Formats: sequence, structure tokens, C-alpha cells
Amino acid sequence: MGLWGRLQRTLWTGEVLKDYGVMGDRRIGSGHRTLSVVLSDKHGGRVFLKESWRATLGFSVHFIELDAEEAARLEEALRDAMPRLREPQT
Repeated sequence: MGLWGRLQRTLWTGEVLKDYGVMGDRRIGSGHRTLSVVLSDKHGGRVFLKESWRATLGFSVHFIELDAEEAARLEEALRDAMPRLREPQT
């Protein structure tokens, strides 16, 4: 594991129990955005959404930490939204 991975584990996520991989990857202008999800052991279990941006002159990483209750509410919202997202665009 590289220096960045050790810092990420120590400062933000704790030990990663499962990495769900990249959920989305897209270019926007000169930037490149990657969205991934991990399950960690921090504080008894947390889900982290990780958004990484890379560009020619810099980078940015944002973590959104969800506990069990917040993850359940996100799951409910996604279940409600998915049928609408699958509808054909007019």
C-alpha cells in the first residue's frame, strides 16, 4: 500500500472491509471524476462515498461518511428514484 493509501486509512476510512469499486467514471472539461464506495470498520462500520477529481494542475478527494441509518435512508431514496431514472428521456 502506498503512502496515500495509508494516510487515507489512518485519517478517514479506517480499515477497509470491502471495496465496491468504481461506481462512475467521467470526464468533465479538462477534469476527470471517479466515484467509488467502500465499507470500513471505522466506529463499528461505515460506508464511504469517495469522489476523486484529477486535472492537469491538481487533484481533489472528498469523502462522504454514512452510518447505518444514513445508508438505509440512501438505499430507500435510491429505490424510490431508480424507476424514474430508468424511464426513457423525452
